[in-house]
Amino acid sequence: MFEGRVNANGVTYSNLAGVNDLHRVNIATTWDITGDGMPDYTFWEPQTPTTVLDDQWYRVEWHVKWASSATANDGIIEWWVNGTLNGHYENVPFPAIRGFTEFQYAPTRQLIPPADEYLYIDHTRVSTP
Repeated sequence: MFEGRVNANGVTYSNLAGVNDLHRVNIATTWDITGDGMPDYTFWEPQTPTTVLDDQWYRVEWHVKWASSATANDGIIEWWVNGTLNGHYENVPFPAIRGFTEFQYAPTRQLIPPADEYLYIDHTRVSTP
């Protein structure tokens, strides 16, 4: 079904997870790590979560170091919220595609909100080597 489809191979995004106003930032990856040719969703949870509340600004910094080869499993995913390291993962497997191809804001919501909601974004910077 996914043969020849590359859209999900290499997609990495930050996610606002949690319920009942106990939100946290985690990272999701969507590539095949089981070897069955199908994209696998992996949610990298913070080891030290910062609680994210409504109606407040947060600074989210995120670093991804692609693995040195498709079989190396030496990639890194790490992120900070308001200067506090929330998650740090080493030995992350990455797909065979190379490089950074797209950056976007694509906020999604799993449940329908009870009222209008707004997302404000400021001072975005993307760096690649």
